[in-house]
Amino acid sequence: MIANPCARIGNSGNPGAWPTEPLFKDPSRRCFIGFLMHRVRGAQPVHELYTPKTRKEKCPNFDYRYLLRTAINMASTVHLAHDRDYVIGDINESNLLVHDNAVVTWVDIDSWQVRDPKTHTVFRCPVGKPDFTPPELLKKNFAGIDRTPEHDLFGFAVLLFKLLMEGTHCFDGIWQGVGDPPSVQARIMAGHFPYGRRRGSLAPKALAPPAQMLHPRLNELFSQCFEDGHLNPRARPDARAWRDVLKEAEGKLIVCRKNPRHWHGQHLGLFCPWCERAARMGGVDPFPVNPVPVKLNRSIPSKRKVYGVPRRTITTTMYAPSAFVKKWSPVHQMVRRMWHIIWPVLVGIILVVMACSFRSSFISRNGRQNSEIPSTNPRTFEVARTEIASAPGVKHPTRYAIVSGGIRSDAKVWKTCQQCNGDGLCRKCDGRRTMICETCIGSASVLTVCRRCAGIGYLERSHEPLADVPFVNLLRLKQGHVRYGCPDCGGNGQMVPTLLGGTQNRTYIQGTGQKFVECETCSGRGRMPCPSCSGTGHCPLCSGRGRMER
Repeated sequence: MIANPCARIGNSGNPGAWPTEPLFKDPSRRCFIGFLMHRVRGAQPVHELYTPKTRKEKCPNFDYRYLLRTAINMASTVHLAHDRDYVIGDINESNLLVHDNAVVTWVDIDSWQVRDPKTHTVFRCPVGKPDFTPPELLKKNFAGIDRTPEHDLFGFAVLLFKLLMEGTHCFDGIWQGVGDPPSVQARIMAGHFPYGRRRGSLAPKALAPPAQMLHPRLNELFSQCFEDGHLNPRARPDARAWRDVLKEAEGKLIVCRKNPRHWHGQHLGLFCPWCERAARMGGVDPFPVNPVPVKLNRSIPSKRKVYGVPRRTITTTMYAPSAFVKKWSPVHQMVRRMWHIIWPVLVGIILVVMACSFRSSFISRNGRQNSEIPSTNPRTFEVARTEIASAPGVKHPTRYAIVSGGIRSDAKVWKTCQQCNGDGLCRKCDGRRTMICETCIGSASVLTVCRRCAGIGYLERSHEPLADVPFVNLLRLKQGHVRYGCPDCGGNGQMVPTLLGGTQNRTYIQGTGQKFVECETCSGRGRMPCPSCSGTGHCPLCSGRGRMER
């Protein structure tokens, strides 16, 4: 995954918390213990944005335009993953983070299904959430199945439906059939999609948003995914088709006349589904005019203003509950005052002691600056000391000081080498001076075409003189064209007359036509000098000193 990262989306960064480099236990980079990944900051899980209550608290300025832009970015990231032969596998509402600018980031990347492009080895995704699993994978062991992009497209469509329909699951509704209502997994296996072209035993809930508020082409894609793709996974639309239709729906958004934060499709005309939904919910608006939450101060009773309504100012008096007012006894109050006076003094004393101990480590007993300063790399210190002492015009060659991690003198300032981290060893060969030969991969021999038979595996009389033919075969030799197996590449050398028939004809073992010879690149040693350090084993940047001149 480090060698084959997903492409970037404009300037928005990686589509996921991608691994950057592996981690090893020792400097020889042999014991693998893990890897580093990008840390995502300032983002919220997608389920906190399509739920109206948490959306008002976490991202109050998010309206339907931001939700559509989030869906477009989500489709783009899924398309990028499938284009690089990755399968996300565990698509759910907790593995997708959304920033304030609608940029999305996938997390839990280490559970993706990865295919090695060289060996074609598949590292499967062993996890998944049943509510986002396609019907063909339900009640199956994920660890033994190679997933395909069509499996991702089902879970992506479920998450997209919840994002655009206020958290409503696409297979959730009112059961109108016989018996107890089945679970969501059973409805997915049976294909009960209440918002599709075919009406079955499941009807939409009364408080769920109507499917007509979505763009008509979006409804067609949802029906194609959950109805046509129920038995035929290849009929499900890919991520690029979703992205194109979502961009078309975003370009045809219009604003409501009553509420400037209500955005809906142009195909609805003057009808605003969000105003109608707020009336059905008893005045609870999913996108209110005032998105700024009210901040309460839990302290001694005081007068506060409620912020947010632009047309008028509401002034109210908010009293803190008695549970938040804690009463302190006189003894506790005196201890608190003394503690506020004592702790700054203690912190100051500790800082002074630390500063004095740090200074004393660099000062000798007679009060002069110590010339024998210990260094993390003794060899580097000796080299720096020799060069400073031999520099022309230096009055005090034995005076040193440690400044910013380097050795400073009147002549030069040294810093730790960034390539070898101060150990002076070559990073490519780890100081071994040699590397495994890339031609023979350490075997000291390569398989080449047999020179004696030119790769055909047999010889003829016209190829070699009769003196090279075994004596036993000469006794059977008759007039005609004679062929025998090449002994250099595995043949048995049996001669066969091809023109004269009879009982003298005998089969022979033909050679392979290939032969192992000594590798010319490494001269049969299996290893070759390191090209980075020219076989010295030292860091080429600092010449093995571990430090560089600043």
